[in-house]
Amino acid sequence: MLFRSHHSHSCCIIRLNLGYEKSPETEIVKQQYAGEILFFKCMDYFNKVRKYGDLPWYDTALTPSDTEELYKGRDSRILVMDNVLRDINQAIAWLPKKTKVYRVSKDAALALKARICLFEGTYRRYHNIENDTKFLQAAYDAAGELMKSEYGYKLYEGTSPATAYHELFIQDNYNTNTEVILSKEYDPKVDKGNNVTRQLRLGEMAQMMGMSKDCADDYLTITGQPYDQTGVTSVKDELENRDPRLLQTIATPYAGPYTYYLEGKRSSISSFLEGGTHSSTG
Repeated sequence: MLFRSHHSHSCCIIRLNLGYEKSPETEIVKQQYAGEILFFKCMDYFNKVRKYGDLPWYDTALTPSDTEELYKGRDSRILVMDNVLRDINQAIAWLPKKTKVYRVSKDAALALKARICLFEGTYRRYHNIENDTKFLQAAYDAAGELMKSEYGYKLYEGTSPATAYHELFIQDNYNTNTEVILSKEYDPKVDKGNNVTRQLRLGEMAQMMGMSKDCADDYLTITGQPYDQTGVTSVKDELENRDPRLLQTIATPYAGPYTYYLEGKRSSISSFLEGGTHSSTG
């Protein structure tokens, strides 16, 4: 989310722990920062447990001289995830409700807790590990809390059902968006931006970066039924009467509201394909 690797993430957590101990701020202010530290610590451990299983667990900030702790063996997954649950609960208690979408909040910690506990509870249930119900109940409770009306979340409606999904992902400010819990903020004034996610490479011997056929087929029909391509002979037919999110995710070579950057023209790769049509991703 904010860190490029587990290594840099862990280093930042250690530095934040050391800074907390030296800070002259009031306890309330320090608790908010501590809640943010715990949020990222829990997220980091969660990602590591999913990848490695058992891990060394640390409760205190380490220094280079703490060689015994730095080189200790792994602790059990049970101990690590029980501690993660304890720490995310503490983060929730210390963090305030969301005021800015780009800053970690109680809302974001509840969402992270639900995700962590759903994964861990399910893993434990299917691997016959104790306390699966404890984690599943914690996931249910966290999600239920976040869904209360006082938090103000609901699906983003946009200008219409035919455009809402596309509009959800093209906004430059999500502070008032009712669906977004935590988002990275982009500000062109400080050269903080993002690459355009729709990459259409045009020209001679063009390469296309796009959605796979399997992914496109996973979108249901407009009636909620699985897609059946029997009798389909063109891309246009393939896109008819489908989940509206499909047309809002891809760019089509046909004139209309979902043409986007192709402006009603076929992409260059069409000339290499039988039938001369192609759908490239959004």
